[in-house]
Amino acid sequence: MSKKSKDVMVLGFALFSMLFGAGNLIFPPFLGSMTSSGWLFSSAGFITTGVGLTIIGIVISAKNSENIYGFGEKVGVRFAKILSLVCMLSIGPLLAIPRTAATTYEITVVPIFGNNVNIIISSLVFFAITLYFSLNESKAIEVIGKILTPALLFMMCLIIVKAIITPMDGFKTVENTNFFLLGFNEGYQTMDAMASMFLFTLVIQSLKERGYTSKNEMFKMSINTGIVAGVALSLIYLGLCYVGAKTSNIIAADSRAELLIKTTKFLWGDFGAYALGIAMLLACLTTSIGLTCTVGGYLADVTKISYKLMCISICVFSFFASVIGLDGIISVSYPILIAVYPMIIILLILNVFDRFISNKNFYKGAVLVAFLSGLIQSLARIVTSLNMKENFAIIISLDDMLKKALPFSSLGMPYLIPAIIVGFVFSIVKKEKNNQ
Repeated sequence: MSKKSKDVMVLGFALFSMLFGAGNLIFPPFLGSMTSSGWLFSSAGFITTGVGLTIIGIVISAKNSENIYGFGEKVGVRFAKILSLVCMLSIGPLLAIPRTAATTYEITVVPIFGNNVNIIISSLVFFAITLYFSLNESKAIEVIGKILTPALLFMMCLIIVKAIITPMDGFKTVENTNFFLLGFNEGYQTMDAMASMFLFTLVIQSLKERGYTSKNEMFKMSINTGIVAGVALSLIYLGLCYVGAKTSNIIAADSRAELLIKTTKFLWGDFGAYALGIAMLLACLTTSIGLTCTVGGYLADVTKISYKLMCISICVFSFFASVIGLDGIISVSYPILIAVYPMIIILLILNVFDRFISNKNFYKGAVLVAFLSGLIQSLARIVTSLNMKENFAIIISLDDMLKKALPFSSLGMPYLIPAIIVGFVFSIVKKEKNNQ
């Protein structure tokens, strides 16, 4: 194997393991269990948001490797900085990093050690390990790519292969469900598209350290690295979704963590709990380390605070956030992600077709529509969770219109056509004003 091929594989699997964290491990089996007979369609939706958008984010990052704000600055520099900060905080100490510790506690610590160890002790040890590796970025990515990833993949293969070869009843019939949309929305929880554009800075840094200096060479290496990570993610997603669908007639659970534990125990007995615990620990640690490195570096540049002090601050904040538990973190994250993701999706699409957009005011109009759409859907979810639909009927009505009346609503993108129309309007209006 040539040096380039070896570097692509090592860095590709490093990126895969950073993306394949707590969200990627607990959500596909639950999705498969919910959709069962429609698991292929739901997993296609999940892969669209979890892999498709992620690969696009990687391509855009590779094109703008020297400008972290290149993704959103066509709307405005201030907007790009605010959006970047929101994304960083979401994949960092607010949501993703605390979730890795909370998931480790529920799926690794409790099944193995019981309730003798509380979440405070578990999270304290978890973030001590995270901080140790995060204080050296280069060392972190080498450890992730060469040691932790193969072990993680081996554990996942054990679970998936066992589900394939174990005789079980057919899939449970699920009707009157938009499987693709369910998977599309569930894929938000991975936050991979949000994270890829920033996690990729670690890969760029590592490529430079390996002697790749030509911009064209780095771009090609970056794309190949992203493809390796994307293929690995897709295969694992499909496998885990199949596991959930195959066991849907046998196993019932109220939470994602419980389903995963029961499934592995059914497939592997007591050994399953230990295998799952080790796999989850590796998945969560690799993600936590990668996210802490990336977010720490970004916030250190923005605030001018030292990288080490920023990593310490992130780990301390994440420790306190993690003690609310996995279900609590997931409940908080849904409204935030639903509000932000439409803007990210529109920006990803527009950046792909950027060379055909001569008037950059198009970005402003399109993103405005995406923002309003996400805000309405987010508020509707909050209102519904609080049982206050009657008090905010107008929000529920607007949300229903987005879900049913507009084109592409069945694919999770009701804002797409309105965003394009308003983008054209903004281009024309702004152009006329400039001519006057």
